[in-house]
Amino acid sequence: MPDLLPRQKVPPCSHTHSQARPLTLPGSGGLADQGRPAWPAVLGFFYSRAGGTPDTTGRVEIAELRRALDDVFDQAVVYHAYTNYMRDYEVIVYVTADPRTGIQPAYLRYLFKYCVQVEASTALSPDTWRKSLDERLTDPEIGPDLDGYVWAVRWQPLYPGAQLIVESRRAQEWAEQVGIDFHEVRIQMNGHNLNLIFSELEVSQLALGYAPYLVAEDR
Repeated sequence: MPDLLPRQKVPPCSHTHSQARPLTLPGSGGLADQGRPAWPAVLGFFYSRAGGTPDTTGRVEIAELRRALDDVFDQAVVYHAYTNYMRDYEVIVYVTADPRTGIQPAYLRYLFKYCVQVEASTALSPDTWRKSLDERLTDPEIGPDLDGYVWAVRWQPLYPGAQLIVESRRAQEWAEQVGIDFHEVRIQMNGHNLNLIFSELEVSQLALGYAPYLVAEDR
């Protein structure tokens, strides 16, 4: 996939993928109870060091964690940052499926809890950066008509995708020092690359209007 996003205006709500498939983790309900299919994991998938399906080896829990990551492959990441209370890291993904499935689009919040380390870097080549320095590329009205990486589209495909780093030495070191299990995940996108070291993962659906941070007089 080229590292330039489409030049035309592409709001998140129009980002569809024929490869998308519904999440299949435990906990269906919610939207499904309203008479239409839903994304089951948005209703409370929670991977924790003490939870998940009982398995003395941890294989089942790790499989569920991998599946939660796989189920947003090539979907649209619209935001990622530490939460305002600073402990956890959130990645917000706009997910869609083939319209024939009847599954409604949704905003999912992947909350990486007890996130002790985040490494963020650009996914763009120096050549692309050199072609994308024009400030107008940040303007949603002007940017799509210019050559370069259109920062103003405000989303990026989760491609090549998210990968669990097996037997991560860095995660093991944190586990030894803190006393709880940690995992490392690498998330590769069109614009950014992330490496996260965390202990738990919680997936939920966001309502329209969710604001990760609000500027107020007492802040």
